Amino acid sequence: MKVEDIEFYGAEVYFPQDMKDFWSSIGFPESDGWKMHLDHCTLGHRSNMTVETLLSAYINREERCELVIDAVGRYTLPKDKGEGEVIAFRVKNNRVVVDDYSMKGENKTFHITAFTKGDAKPKDSNEIRDWELMGEMKLSGRIKFWKKREN
Repeated sequence: MKVEDIEFYGAEVYFPQDMKDFWSSIGFPESDGWKMHLDHCTLGHRSNMTVETLLSAYINREERCELVIDAVGRYTLPKDKGEGEVIAFRVKNNRVVVDDYSMKGENKTFHITAFTKGDAKPKDSNEIRDWELMGEMKLSGRIKFWKKREN
């Protein structure tokens, strides 16, 4: 894969199936127009990746990683951008760890987009500024690169 083919890189996260089943069993999010994501934590995007973080991700690609989520945040789109909301889980201390190494990343707040609704896109979760603490949950995953989508 060439650098120009990379859309973003980060941690592909494995949420427990019972958590996903729980959301589905109560009819959330689909019953209210929400779309479930819960699949990755972006460390770098093609618009802001640096040589340092790209190299860090390349060296650790496909390696198992761990992270802890500790807060939930919500963002509502401003009216000029449409109608919609996004909900995400914050990654504690901006730490995605491979062995004892903390991965580098460009995102100001490492997080996992959980749900979007309406015109909101997963990238809108980068606008979340207020996070509400919740019980901590340890998750595992692997470092991965995602290719640009072909139009």
